[in-house]
Amino acid sequence: MVPGLSTYRGMYELSIVPGGGAETLASAMGVSIALAAGVVLGAFLAQSILRGARSRARRSAQLLAQDP
Repeated sequence: MVPGLSTYRGMYELSIVPGGGAETLASAMGVSIALAAGVVLGAFLAQSILRGARSRARRSAQLLAQDP
């Protein structure tokens, strides 16, 4: 929601004062890129954590199956 508001405000400033909204639009673009990078990093970390948990669960199940 924040990048959308900044984008709207930047476009409004551009329509009122020529060249006035460029800084606001650049800020909105920076926030959008930072959010996208956070999403990608979070997905990467979650995948790594889940992969490790699955492998440990699989090993535990194999060890329990061998103990009759």
